[in-house]
Amino acid sequence: MRNCLNTVSKPSEVKVAGIDPSLRRPSGVAVIEGGRLKSWLADWGDVARDVSGSLVIAIDAPLTLPKSGYFRDVDKAMVKLGLRVLPPGWRWMRELALRSIELASRLREGGSIVIETHPRSVLKYLNIGSLEELASLLGVTINEVNGGRDAVDAAVCALVAYSYVVCASEPVKGSDGEIYLVSRRVLNHNIALPGSKSY
Repeated sequence: MRNCLNTVSKPSEVKVAGIDPSLRRPSGVAVIEGGRLKSWLADWGDVARDVSGSLVIAIDAPLTLPKSGYFRDVDKAMVKLGLRVLPPGWRWMRELALRSIELASRLREGGSIVIETHPRSVLKYLNIGSLEELASLLGVTINEVNGGRDAVDAAVCALVAYSYVVCASEPVKGSDGEIYLVSRRVLNHNIALPGSKSY
């Protein structure tokens, strides 16, 4: 998979989305469109419809399964960076992964690029503490976040999807998957974001 999209002339006009899937409760969904972010909770049956038309969608769930054991190679790569992730081999995590893999397949059939991310690791990797800080670094305006922690996590996912569009993402790679973070270059303004000058 490519690390970013460098063919989008006006990234701020592109629609991207983030999903924080859940097994037993409503899932977090977020959309960035026109450079503005909105996040809410949705029933699972509505999630695909809510993010339809998105160029890139980032999901907070494993989109591949371990070949054996509890952890994938990409999970081990995250741990080496000091980023803790839950093992997809655990029973309930496997159930969440299977649900998310099926959703990702449908979304890709609809023309979207779908990537895996981990919101808590995104913030930790950048050493920042909030959704608001991340949105500011990427030049995105937060319009509305309704739904507590799940909506916040979905919003971080959407910002990762946006970072992919503007070539500000960074994948952690393994033989069995990729988990996308936001590049630390945004901290030093080493990425030309929409509406900003080149540094």
